[in-house]
Amino acid sequence: VLRRFSGLVAQREPGQPWSPGADRLPLDRGTLTLHDAPLPDPTSLAEYLSIATSHPMELVDRWVQRYGPQQATVICRQGVRTPPTIVATSCDSGDVLADSARPHDQPGYWVWGDTHDKLVELLAEHPGWRVQDPASALAVQATAGLPVQVCVDGCAGLGTKTRQLRATHPGARVIATDVDTLRLTELRRVFDGDDAVTVVEPKSLKSVCQPGSADLLLLDVPCTNSGALARRPEARYRFSDDALASLVRLQRNIIRDAVGLLRPGGWLLYSTCSLEQEENGDQARWVAQQFGAQIINQSQTLPEGADTGYHDGSYHALIQWPGGAKPHQKP
Repeated sequence: VLRRFSGLVAQREPGQPWSPGADRLPLDRGTLTLHDAPLPDPTSLAEYLSIATSHPMELVDRWVQRYGPQQATVICRQGVRTPPTIVATSCDSGDVLADSARPHDQPGYWVWGDTHDKLVELLAEHPGWRVQDPASALAVQATAGLPVQVCVDGCAGLGTKTRQLRATHPGARVIATDVDTLRLTELRRVFDGDDAVTVVEPKSLKSVCQPGSADLLLLDVPCTNSGALARRPEARYRFSDDALASLVRLQRNIIRDAVGLLRPGGWLLYSTCSLEQEENGDQARWVAQQFGAQIINQSQTLPEGADTGYHDGSYHALIQWPGGAKPHQKP
């Protein structure tokens, strides 16, 4: 198969911008021209993009219908880029990073250009820094200025947003948990000795944070990852309508199990790295309807850019719980 494909290659054009064509494939930076135009006619755009950029037809069809042909093409193009490693810093760090990174277009972020070992050493020297895509950071940024004393990160993963919460709300107590045993072990290692962050098992969460006491609840829920397929290329091959429906149910179960921790008037920060409406705006509206809450703001970011302008796709909604009596789910 690889020899056959190699024989199709006519010319590599790293500096030539790619556009859909039956004889053209997107390179990370540029275009790969093929002999004999073996790809589908781009007038059948979804079929063409599915093959040329290796995305399931179900995903491409959804993107064409929701975002239009031009934006769907950009999204598919982003899915086959090599994403840069981006470091988020807490202050002006040009002197420290000048030899190892270049400034990202987003202030406070740097595109790493040195070895992985050197990055590990740098992060150990600067605990407030983190590897994070700018689009991923938008969710926690939306909570800046909120009066937060107790914050719960209910799907903490490896602690990227936990670090960001700690930096955004320096006076708050942050409680982090995750259902995955390996991730929980890593969380404990990362925040060992940090008096501001408490890492607990899920079953112990409600004994550490009493129901009705959290000011801010972050749920960065499991999702299709359809906004970050350049970083998670295997996720595209897991996508199906059934898998999406299963994730939507899981997300709602996570929300139901966790929202009792919120105090009246507190905030739920719901986030994904998905582009799918069912996981994003539909879920925010469901929360508002089910619990009598109010969507304060929500934002969908689409993946775009390259090099120092690169960012993933993401979604977040900041939802305020009703005041007065502790909220109860509607039947």
